[in-house]
Amino acid sequence: MQASNLIEILRVAAPFGIKGAVHVVLYTNNLEQYNYLFSSNGEKFGFRILKLSGNVAIIALNNITNRNMAEKLCGQSLYIKKDDLPQLSESQFYICDLIGKSIRVLKTNKTLKILDVVNFGAGDLIELLKENDSTFYVPFTKENFPEFDGEMYLTAKAYEWFNN
Repeated sequence: MQASNLIEILRVAAPFGIKGAVHVVLYTNNLEQYNYLFSSNGEKFGFRILKLSGNVAIIALNNITNRNMAEKLCGQSLYIKKDDLPQLSESQFYICDLIGKSIRVLKTNKTLKILDVVNFGAGDLIELLKENDSTFYVPFTKENFPEFDGEMYLTAKAYEWFNN
């Protein structure tokens, strides 16, 4: 299984009890819609949610049957297949699809690359890489990143404003 086909959905924090259950930190708010999780080496885990509270949960993985096995998973991330993600509407994006994408600045011949999408509490920011390898952030809004014919662009105004 290729790593590019996997989406990180949780990280194992600690074992729970003696039967192999684990505390996990979630990177999704809908874990229950998935049937299987995968390790980075492709090992497949069926699972059941024992307790769910905000962005943490206790889950039982089908092939993990004791605390010693659960302890070996501590600190590891578990993934879902990208194909298992729900379909989005036309104007929605998955962050994993944006990272690495090149976008053009309207009314210029500049091309930038999306390095990351972050949120420090006030909304999503796109981290953009310029030709000189410096970066800057732009709020991810329709005004700053309009779409035409399915392609996303950065407005020249946003480029000038945030590229200081």
